[in-house]
Amino acid sequence: MDKIIKKMLEMSKLDSEPIEINFESVSLNEISSEIINRYKNICDEKSITTYITGEAVVKESYKIIVSCRKCINSCK
Repeated sequence: MDKIIKKMLEMSKLDSEPIEINFESVSLNEISSEIINRYKNICDEKSITTYITGEAVVKESYKIIVSCRKCINSCK
């Protein structure tokens, strides 16, 4: 419970701090692969097969994506 509260406080801090947003090319394939790899064991246990096709790239703030990943990874 303490861990969740700390993460919520971190997230609210992120909301209150001004962030300089620089849009850059971000590979959806790369991000999707990371997510699929994170849940690979669960998918294997449930016989779920995943695959990714295409090489889509979007303009996004990489800094925001990294901040979100840190929050998500620390809540595991």
